[in-house]
Amino acid sequence: MIIPALICGMIYTGCGKDEPDDNTYQFSLNGTYSGTVTTICDGTCGSWFEIGTTTTTISFNNGRYTCTGSPTKILDEGFGSYTIENDKIIFSDEEYFRMDFDGLPLDGEFNYTINGNNLKLTLVFDDYRYEFDLEKEE
Repeated sequence: MIIPALICGMIYTGCGKDEPDDNTYQFSLNGTYSGTVTTICDGTCGSWFEIGTTTTTISFNNGRYTCTGSPTKILDEGFGSYTIENDKIIFSDEEYFRMDFDGLPLDGEFNYTINGNNLKLTLVFDDYRYEFDLEKEE
């Protein structure tokens, strides 16, 4: 009678969720995502309004990322590491010294949503909001 109970207990505990309880697990974003970055201004600019939209590509690979930047210099090219915590992706840019300081580095805490192959990132920085709308390349 004890043996069947132990087997059932082992089966039950072996089927739990795979991620740790602290919500810092890394699910797979691996792949390349391309799309748009829209800059929206508030505060000193008045009410929220769009300043501009450009294109970018971000590649994710096992906790590392590279970003191509954007032709209009809204976003700087760069590389580094990232972690996922709850509803945030935290980018840590490792390209400290840039020749061009006009673009925003992909660095800091971004809110994200993912739906199928669509990844949306949002960053609010001072009076600006940056909205990324990216699709995973097949």
